[in-house]
Amino acid sequence: DKLGMGPWYDVVSIELVEKIAQVLLVNGDTNSSKVKHEEVLEMKTALLGPNHLDVALHLCKVGELRLNTGDGRGAIKALEQALRIRRLHYSDGLDVALILSKIGTVHHL
Repeated sequence: DKLGMGPWYDVVSIELVEKIAQVLLVNGDTNSSKVKHEEVLEMKTALLGPNHLDVALHLCKVGELRLNTGDGRGAIKALEQALRIRRLHYSDGLDVALILSKIGTVHHL
């Protein structure tokens, strides 16, 4: 598969890739961080399913990084997908207004 990791995704491997992404971001390498966060998104989706709230939360992070790297269209796509998942879990804690405000911010660029 694309990530070279096969089907053995687990919480620890996801956390390790996420930590690498965070270190890249702290060191100013936004593009590489975005790529790693996209990998984390794929891993979380494979492990948890496409409608899990953790996937929605990570879509917000990916959307933010896409925006920061100049991919406004990709940012909107990620944030709208997060919103769709959030609406499936309306009684849970992910803030719809926050996602909508991020989508609005992207649309104003």
